[in-house]
Amino acid sequence: ALGFMKKALISFGLLLIVYLNVNAIVGLLPDSDFKLNLRLLINKAKLEKLIKLAESSEYTHILWVKNEIQRAGVRENDSVNWGDSSDLTLFVSLAEQFNFNSIELIKGKGGNWLFGGYTKVLPLNEPETKIKNIDTDYLYGQTPEFENCDDIKIKNLSEGKCYIALYDKWFLYKYWFTYNLN
Repeated sequence: ALGFMKKALISFGLLLIVYLNVNAIVGLLPDSDFKLNLRLLINKAKLEKLIKLAESSEYTHILWVKNEIQRAGVRENDSVNWGDSSDLTLFVSLAEQFNFNSIELIKGKGGNWLFGGYTKVLPLNEPETKIKNIDTDYLYGQTPEFENCDDIKIKNLSEGKCYIALYDKWFLYKYWFTYNLN
């Protein structure tokens, strides 16, 4: 009976360590849609609270890096008017409470919020030296007006955009372009 209790206690301890460090463990995974989906699953409620707070402000762009950058701005035509005295105290406080070190939120013209995922750079084996740059970001809001993603589309088109539905109001937004290195 003592052996079983010892094994149960060790198992419980290991599960507790994993639970308390799940963000750090997910961070060790290579960049992928799977990693973004896991990270969203873990942080969805926190991110939705930050988005709700951003939504209640006038800002269309919020950029915060812990102890370094704190800026907010409003889109005007095709540029951003970054305010000099943007008050992000509540936003920063909440982000720090959630143990984030940085976040950038961008409200698109259609009203959806976009924030960072990862970038993949692929060398293409073609007669000319070409590179395909594929960005994958989170998108929160209404279903995008462009097509669902599939690997064939991304492989065959030199540029484009598409989405993958994750959860209610949550999507992965992919956009890509190809360029010559010469």
